[in-house]
Amino acid sequence: NPRITTVHCAVVEQDREIEMSVDGHNFGWNTITEINDYGQKEKVSGRSLSSIVLERKFKLPDVIKIDVEQSEYLVIEGAKGLLATHHPKGIMVEIGIHNGHKLWDKEEEMIKYLFNIGYGEYDYKSFNNTYDVIFRK
Repeated sequence: NPRITTVHCAVVEQDREIEMSVDGHNFGWNTITEINDYGQKEKVSGRSLSSIVLERKFKLPDVIKIDVEQSEYLVIEGAKGLLATHHPKGIMVEIGIHNGHKLWDKEEEMIKYLFNIGYGEYDYKSFNNTYDVIFRK
């Protein structure tokens, strides 16, 4: 499809090289080594969403979908430049970190940031597993 462009990188908070941890049994669970370390690692280019959109001169998105195996907060952190001037109608996030997890504070900070820039609130403290959330303007 000529309307689809692939960008070969991991979307994180800033442009940097990162290490991905590869789950040998479930390729859908590969994640940044900082979050989980499965032993097998691969270095990849990490880019912020803001820099990808600006560099590639992509049309600003109406909807953002994030499913990044417990590094959602890194994607939103790297999108703050974009979100400061452009407000997508919706941001769908698969939240894989629950209250009590070692990274919960980072995840909660991300959620509160989205509330503060005008996205609707929801009861995010009541779930205990992966949770799909749609933030709407």
